[in-house]
Amino acid sequence: MDKLKIRGNLVLFDRIMNAGILEFSGEKISGITSGGNPSSGCDYPDAWIVPGMVGIHIHGLGRGESKTESGIRAMAEFGPQTGMTAFCPTLAPVQFSEEINYLKVCAKLSANPGPGSSRVLGSHLEGPFVHPPHKGGMAEKFLRIPDRGNIDQILEAAAGSLRLVTLAPELDGMDWMVPLLVKNGVTVSAGHTACPIDRFKAMTELGISLVCHLYDTFAPRINDAGVTQPDLTDEVLIDDRLLFELIPDGIHVPPTLVKLAKRAGGIDRFVGITDSVEGTGLPDGEYALCDGRGYRLKKGDVGRLVENGDIVGSCLTMNMAFYNLVSRFGFTPVEAAKALAANPAKAINCHDRLGKLETGYLADAVAIDPETGDVLACWVNGVEVWKKN
Repeated sequence: MDKLKIRGNLVLFDRIMNAGILEFSGEKISGITSGGNPSSGCDYPDAWIVPGMVGIHIHGLGRGESKTESGIRAMAEFGPQTGMTAFCPTLAPVQFSEEINYLKVCAKLSANPGPGSSRVLGSHLEGPFVHPPHKGGMAEKFLRIPDRGNIDQILEAAAGSLRLVTLAPELDGMDWMVPLLVKNGVTVSAGHTACPIDRFKAMTELGISLVCHLYDTFAPRINDAGVTQPDLTDEVLIDDRLLFELIPDGIHVPPTLVKLAKRAGGIDRFVGITDSVEGTGLPDGEYALCDGRGYRLKKGDVGRLVENGDIVGSCLTMNMAFYNLVSRFGFTPVEAAKALAANPAKAINCHDRLGKLETGYLADAVAIDPETGDVLACWVNGVEVWKKN
């Protein structure tokens, strides 16, 4: 079997190996050494060679969106140029029939990944089971409380490929829905919520293991007669059982809170996400959400609804999330790789094969320019699927 050898500064799980050689044999990583010669065209002496990044919360990318098969395929094709080698296309609330179709599409694509693109890991339903006052950019008309019949239909349509459901733990029905999802291998994430802390603790006991975009769409902190009270984000940061998502674009979460989350929660619990929407990676312009509402994207800002300017997502890519964490928020490259590869894979129970440069893991890797954050090359399943210029 032919072997591919890539030379660069290898960002391993616990250290950086300068001038290291990453070796692929077929679809697996077969060797990591501190010396040797690269294959032709695979010498990146100044670059970081990082694990393929894993997007578990992404609504759109390039000309792709999460509702249709063509849209998800477009996201997968665009993914490697952003360093994202595996992802869960994420669906915001839509009509139930559209939700079911999306689940079937994700099941199909996760079983039959396309060549030359990021792999689809399965589906992520963000809602529709959320708290209406904290819906963020979601369309309120599609929100609902869980119904056992609908949940059974969802699980049947997904055929084992539903990876993640984001919900508000305070809603009626969560006492039976959360354990049912966990029993079926689904990661349950709390988000778009005003859940009281005691209720949240009880739901964590029932199986909640992740928190959706920390600091965003949570109830505000209470001040009682001049005394600041703990809020749900505080509870999340001190509960070591929970992983937490965070959008490191510097807009959704101020830099001070990004640093606080890492310091208080620890790097092993920090899951970097983009929460990006269609148009990300393309020129500034107007695009449409999966529910048909228009929004504007502008680099250096976020996605904002045309009708009122509300935030509906980001235009952050995974490579720029990596760059931001290192250049703006004080993370080391090792910590940034954990946040964007190892920890997202852990959140959806794929960490036995994804998210690390380690022998036996899938041969997914990215070469990143440390000066600009640009992706210089990307490999999926041991094959180069993107190269700059």
